[in-house]
Amino acid sequence: MQKVFTLGLLTGLVLLSCGRADGEIDTKLVLATIRPYALIASEIAGGRLRVETLLPVSASPHTWSPRPSDVKRISRAGIIIANGMGLEEKLGSLFREHAARTITAEAVLGAEAGPIAEHVHDGEGEAHGTSDPHLWTDPVLMLRFAAGLAVRFEQHDPAGGSLFRKNLAAFSNSIAALDAYIRAEAGTYSNKAVVTFHDAFPRFFSRYGIHRVAAFMPTPGREPSAAALAGLGKKIRAAHVRALYREPQMDPKSVQVLAKEYDLPVYVVDPIGSDPGITNYTGLLRYNWRMLAQGFSR
Repeated sequence: MQKVFTLGLLTGLVLLSCGRADGEIDTKLVLATIRPYALIASEIAGGRLRVETLLPVSASPHTWSPRPSDVKRISRAGIIIANGMGLEEKLGSLFREHAARTITAEAVLGAEAGPIAEHVHDGEGEAHGTSDPHLWTDPVLMLRFAAGLAVRFEQHDPAGGSLFRKNLAAFSNSIAALDAYIRAEAGTYSNKAVVTFHDAFPRFFSRYGIHRVAAFMPTPGREPSAAALAGLGKKIRAAHVRALYREPQMDPKSVQVLAKEYDLPVYVVDPIGSDPGITNYTGLLRYNWRMLAQGFSR
């Protein structure tokens, strides 16, 4: 009887211990909701912190729902990085629950995350109104976010402060070079009219003088009607659009229909950075700029 009691007690203690360990915060883990923020975080952390991405690169943050295992990862992360502005719609309650460990681009940027003039919706309904949530597509904003992130990293890990500041300086130089490169290239094209799959790039377009004509899917997750596609076709002709753009995270059928009807090529822009060849944040924006420029140069 004594042996049974002792064995039961030990089993209970082991299970309790496992439960505590399972719920412990992993102070080295930085969990970013989407890959662009993971890329930025990795550049600032420089390997001192372990950066992971929550969402698969094939998923859209507008519609993705967390599984129990994802909720567990969020609860254990030392730092959680999110965009905010309702982008990660299904994660809002988790961010509030773990607010002390969560940093959002929206909070860091403050008023700079506000409305932009170029964000225009067409078709059936509006996805984000005039407040575009795709903050990471603007490299100038992301430099400011990275500065806030470096401060947060140093507060979290004071011994790594000098490394974080050094990496922030290198990141700043890479953003300056990228910004100058895109500005110079953009100035060589007279017609920069674009039709994208959904409104993921209005901040990028506003920064570099690109004319956003319309989007196939103004509301993420809702396919356009036949009437909306017909109206979109008229805008394509009126603006002399030279190419169409789709995204790897979404069904391309509606894009292919209009591409065939108007004999236009289709290029892939990727706001999330699903291509494994993209290894840093500036590489992500360079890739998307190259795709856009291929359409402009036709």
